[in-house]
Amino acid sequence: MRKTKNANGFGAAIRALREKRQWSQPDLAHASGLSVVTICNVENKAGVTPQRATLNALRDALQIDPTEFEAMVQGDTVSDEQDQSEQAGPDNHRQ
Repeated sequence: MRKTKNANGFGAAIRALREKRQWSQPDLAHASGLSVVTICNVENKAGVTPQRATLNALRDALQIDPTEFEAMVQGDTVSDEQDQSEQAGPDNHRQ
């Protein structure tokens, strides 16, 4: 993980998107192929940003538009359009 000043906002945004879908951390871990510990670290550790592979797995699992996601990584907020995305179980995302 690399240090950045925007990670706390990013973790909160990931948590908000996960909760919007009514997913638990294990649900997101399953959908993304990441560990529950990694999901917990992303959501809770201020001052660090995950490696690109972790970011890509989260983006794909949460079905976030790449432009929107890059804005999140840079510390911007998620648009209302993204908040209106479909709620679906984690089994519908990764094969």
